[in-house]
Amino acid sequence: MSFKVIFFAIFISFLLVCTTWSQIESKRESSRGAIRGKVIDIQTKAPIEGVSVLISGTKIGAATDKNGEFHLRDIKVGNVVLLFRSIAYEPVAIPDIVVKPGRTVFVDAEMKSTTIKLKGMVVRTDYFSSNADEIGNNISFSKEEIRRSPGSFGDISRIVNVLTSVSKVDDIYNALLVRGGSALENGYYLDNIEIPNINHFPIKGSSGGPINLINIDFLKAVNFSAGGFPAEYGDRLSSETDLEFREGNRDEFNGQASLDLSGFSLESEGPLPKRRGSWLLSLRHSSIDILAHALGYDVVPDYSDMQWKISYDISRSNNLSFIGVGGKDYFDISRDEAAEKGLDWGNWKGNEFTAGVNWRALWGRMGYSNTSASLVSTKLNNRFFWTKSGNLESETNSAERAFQFRNSSAFAISSHLFLKCGFDTKFIENRYMYFIGRHYDYLGHSVQEIRIDEKAKTRKDAAFASVTIRLGHQFNLTSGGRYEYFRYNSHSHLSARISFDWVLSSLLNLNGAFGDYYQTLPLDLLVQAPGHRYLKEPMARHYILGLGLSLADDTRLKLEAYYKDYHNMPLDPTQPELYILDEVLYRNYPSIHQVIRDNGRARAYGCELTLQKKMARGLYGLASAALSRSRYRGYDGVWRRRVVENGILFGVEGGYRPNDKWEISLRWIFAGGPPYTPFDENLSERYGGEIIDRNNVNTLDYPDYHSLNVRVDRYFNFHGSNLILYASVWNVYNRKNVLAYSWDVDEECVKINYQIGFLPIAGIKYEF
Repeated sequence: MSFKVIFFAIFISFLLVCTTWSQIESKRESSRGAIRGKVIDIQTKAPIEGVSVLISGTKIGAATDKNGEFHLRDIKVGNVVLLFRSIAYEPVAIPDIVVKPGRTVFVDAEMKSTTIKLKGMVVRTDYFSSNADEIGNNISFSKEEIRRSPGSFGDISRIVNVLTSVSKVDDIYNALLVRGGSALENGYYLDNIEIPNINHFPIKGSSGGPINLINIDFLKAVNFSAGGFPAEYGDRLSSETDLEFREGNRDEFNGQASLDLSGFSLESEGPLPKRRGSWLLSLRHSSIDILAHALGYDVVPDYSDMQWKISYDISRSNNLSFIGVGGKDYFDISRDEAAEKGLDWGNWKGNEFTAGVNWRALWGRMGYSNTSASLVSTKLNNRFFWTKSGNLESETNSAERAFQFRNSSAFAISSHLFLKCGFDTKFIENRYMYFIGRHYDYLGHSVQEIRIDEKAKTRKDAAFASVTIRLGHQFNLTSGGRYEYFRYNSHSHLSARISFDWVLSSLLNLNGAFGDYYQTLPLDLLVQAPGHRYLKEPMARHYILGLGLSLADDTRLKLEAYYKDYHNMPLDPTQPELYILDEVLYRNYPSIHQVIRDNGRARAYGCELTLQKKMARGLYGLASAALSRSRYRGYDGVWRRRVVENGILFGVEGGYRPNDKWEISLRWIFAGGPPYTPFDENLSERYGGEIIDRNNVNTLDYPDYHSLNVRVDRYFNFHGSNLILYASVWNVYNRKNVLAYSWDVDEECVKINYQIGFLPIAGIKYEF
């Protein structure tokens, strides 16, 4: 009997016992819970004393003590909104807090120091979380918003995909294609530790994958920036996603068991001795193979992951957080399935691991610093064969390892002057072993057998500083710079960043950002040929201008325009019509390039409108629309459309919670069809593979994409525990969205591959 069968049997038995016990306990059902938390200054992270904390719509409240802590007791279970008010700070509201029976929920709040009010201005309660230097298209999602999002699969990247700043080209892979950027241009940080990819089965040449790795139940918040991000972040051209794990329960032991399409998982948390800290731990194993077999698929991904966070207070002003995220992946695909799907057959083995420690030190009212040290390791082994001939097509054995040190410090020099500075250092030790069999490339050129066995040992260094100045009490200006050095080719760059936020009234604000962003090319691309070593780093210049309007305390409308100008993009002279950084989107993997030049250009521009309503009174949602364009200049000097261009985008996601027992939500997305290149059928038939028509690169459009997902949640509250059941349907009206056109090597014809069709899903979660 396999480990998976044993694990699954234990899990189901445990879940049934817990459910039965909960039903017995329900006879003495508890309808009360508690909330504890801490309030801190958003800039200095110092605790704030005397803040009034009130549950909206009730008289239940408390004030924070000298440590900024508060405790609310005897609260009716359900979804509540916490209001935070202080004379010296702008009022804040935190919605979507789920009070659980017989349990304590921990909530932390950050508040901005108040400015002098303009005549006639009304101070509004802010329902939208923000960072101290947040300017531009930044949006935050709570854990609950991610968990219940229909069609998101509990996936951070998939819920971000509802935003019109992200192109829609693929239901299967969740790679972010932000404002005309490639899948490689996105960065992720977890508790001040950089993670190269937050997915199982990470795709080379991409920041995406098919299945999310991060446990959303551990998340405190997700902050996504689609551009114009500050000097603190670098080595990415398009976006940054900042993740933060919450702390575990410092009062009592809690556990959770869940089962859904992503897998079956067990989670636990509890206090350290003497309440000096807490711990979190989760284990998950895949169950998607059950569904795959039921639907007749031979491609069965098998994965597992483990995550933890241990938080320990050295003193009141110093805290250590030990964080770890690890995953293990495997799948194989048979020849018959590969031929049907237009793929190659073989197997994939990989694992990814990130572990580190972050030290947060508070310097009183002066500021704070975060200093982290971490290890990131990724290993990949795969073998694939040509579907028609059965010969070995490719073999990969790669091992990537990086030791990272990072510091980010912030200081409030005065009430009108704020300084942020720090550094990054990354020691890299990678090894790449590739074999590519003799084949014809995408344009029909004959490519001889390629073997690569290279090591790359190098270092990346960076330093940054920015200053935020308050002018006139309603105008914030942030100016900064970032210096980056890449030892592998001795290249260095100094990039400027500037942004502003102008509060025109209590309802209206204007903001903008400008900056240069550099990103080193992947090392596995640089080691492919000696001439690649000194290629210039791609650079993108961001221009952003936005206008925000508060329609209500919990509702915000934002209009934003952007322009991105790319330079030094890599191009292959033997494929002058193609754009290297996009090939992972139409080939599923990056190819080997013997010759590369760095004179490529690209540009992307567009206008986006976003309306977001937080859950204050049962109703919540987000709607957005955009018009955009994305172009590149090939090595032949011709400007063409990028495969990431949808042209028009529209998305709406939201729901309604009429009471504490039921919730219904939906998600509908419409996207214009991105461009594609038709096959040269004569050459494809002659060479037995996919050969495109090089005279019509990206001249045709896929059909428009649209899909509706619906979800219903049912909540059961027992004495000291609760149960959540949900049912969801993806693609309710079974729209036949085209994923790609492939060449069927057996039938020697073009075949249509479709995205996810009508798919019912159910899940269960028990919290105890």
